[in-house]
Amino acid sequence: SLIIVAGVGYQLFSGYYTIELDLYLRDLYGIKLANLIPWTLMAIVIYTFVPNFYIGLVTTLVLFVGINFLGRLGIEQSVFKFNQGMGVSYSDINGYGGRLGGFYLYRIYWIVFGIFMLVVASLFWRRGTDIPFLERIKKAGKRLNGKVLLPALLSLALFLGIGSYIYYQNNVVETYVGSKEREQQRADYEKIYKRYEML
Repeated sequence: SLIIVAGVGYQLFSGYYTIELDLYLRDLYGIKLANLIPWTLMAIVIYTFVPNFYIGLVTTLVLFVGINFLGRLGIEQSVFKFNQGMGVSYSDINGYGGRLGGFYLYRIYWIVFGIFMLVVASLFWRRGTDIPFLERIKKAGKRLNGKVLLPALLSLALFLGIGSYIYYQNNVVETYVGSKEREQQRADYEKIYKRYEML
């Protein structure tokens, strides 16, 4: 892949000659690709309902950027923000630091959601010439059968199951602390230990 060649080239140019191709392959195809799959599925869903290329592109970009502002509306947990979740970074000392399990749990969660949305969108796919949306709604009802319903229900059940597990882990097993609470904790910390700053 061109990205790997460019990375190895930059690494050699910078004077670091220990080439770890397995790490490049794992990061590119195991991590970066896992991040792209949910967006690819979502883009297919968006283009199913928005036939114009440019409007579909703008819609996808607005969704991509808008997710970052959900925290201002009080939606902070990654389980509620599309394709968000535990990130990973690599270190020579401890590899991925035991975070790959959580990373892949979130990726599977969002990929399953993308599959559910894709199955629903398949009911509305245009076949042949451009069909008015009301006509596509009528045809969607006719296309709804066991071949569509089974994968839709399975993916939805899996999505809800994994989401419930993540929510339980983040809010029941662990105590979730929102940004306002973290800010208050920092302020309290400063008030308590301010008197020691000159020591």
